Amino acid sequence: MQARRRRPDQELRIPSQDEIPPRSGHVAACVDMKLLVWGGYQDENTYEDRYLPSNDLWCYSVDFDKWIRNTTHGTRPPGTSGACCCVLDGFFYVVFGHTDFGNTNKVYKLNLQTMTWSKLPAIERAPSPRDKFALWTYEKRIYCFGGFGVPIQEYLCENGDFVADTSGDFNVPRFFPDRGWNNQLLVLDSSNDEWSNPKCRGPVPLPRAAHGVAQLGDKVYLFGGRHLTARMNDLHCLDLSTLTWSGELTCSTVIPCGRSWHTLTPVSHNHVFLYGGYTQDQKPLSDAWVLDVDVCQWTQLVIPQNNPRLWHTTALSSGNDILIFGGCCDDILSHQVNEHSNKILAFRLQPKSLLRLCLETVFNYRIETQPSWPYLPSILKKWLDTKLKCSRTVQTVNQPQHNNKEQASTCEVT
Repeated sequence: MQARRRRPDQELRIPSQDEIPPRSGHVAACVDMKLLVWGGYQDENTYEDRYLPSNDLWCYSVDFDKWIRNTTHGTRPPGTSGACCCVLDGFFYVVFGHTDFGNTNKVYKLNLQTMTWSKLPAIERAPSPRDKFALWTYEKRIYCFGGFGVPIQEYLCENGDFVADTSGDFNVPRFFPDRGWNNQLLVLDSSNDEWSNPKCRGPVPLPRAAHGVAQLGDKVYLFGGRHLTARMNDLHCLDLSTLTWSGELTCSTVIPCGRSWHTLTPVSHNHVFLYGGYTQDQKPLSDAWVLDVDVCQWTQLVIPQNNPRLWHTTALSSGNDILIFGGCCDDILSHQVNEHSNKILAFRLQPKSLLRLCLETVFNYRIETQPSWPYLPSILKKWLDTKLKCSRTVQTVNQPQHNNKEQASTCEVT
């Protein structure tokens, strides 16, 4: 069966600014036209990983192509990888993950106005510690599915299965307890910070970790992930209104290969975007796919540049920019020091708004248009002034420098 293909144009932009450190296993979320990035790790040497500072929240402005490092305060989480995040009611939540002390089941939230962290209070019926799970929000609740961690039986475990890892090849240090995969659905009610583990109808997907999910309204689509030694390419849908799983969905076209550590992102009311991951034969992927959920049909995008990524993040801005950040670029289980990225790959599957096109045109022709800026509405003038200030900063920082360190960059596909 022939794969459906779509060939986009591609443009490379290289901004210079305060450089965000390369990382993998971090979390990221978009708020309007800003990308928030926290946590993750870098390789320190062959046997140790270095977690990124947990008091740093990095913010990338899509409009102004600029990174800003925000220093946070309060009861912040430790350095963490394999967590998930979301933004809910003005708070940036960081849920579970893996730290220097092993898997955690702690939840922290950052007030985005005050940049102050707080930790949710410990409760008696808490979920098991885990990482590499999936998370989404629905009706003021935070939902988690699956993950890799300690056995679930001694924790909140009314529903769900656990499969122990007996292979010994999951890069697990032996001083941690035996761990494995689960297929629990966990729900955190943000109004009272209480967890529940509801029973789902329908065929529940196999226990797994490092899978991808994308929420479209009251439906959540799940693709791939690792179960025991298999990296899968099965597709499932959960109806959030009834908590009913669909069973494995069958698509009419060629489907992406089995993988883990990929991302699956909602990009319209009926499309989700798949990027990268790690194959069954331990190769990093650079492919991009779009799934039309109305007809259950995959389309592969033809990408001119090869940018393999796994354990990266993908988020959608309010301007429909698909922002892929960071991730590992090579074989993450090779027991070698890995290459981690600080690049942003920016994809566009929809045209820019007329307002955004006009503002960018006015700025690009600023030699002719700048004398008229004072007559524009104040909000438009402020945007142009900020863009001009940022561009001058980039030009100043962009003076010749004699070092070989890779700078952060963006790659735009339209």
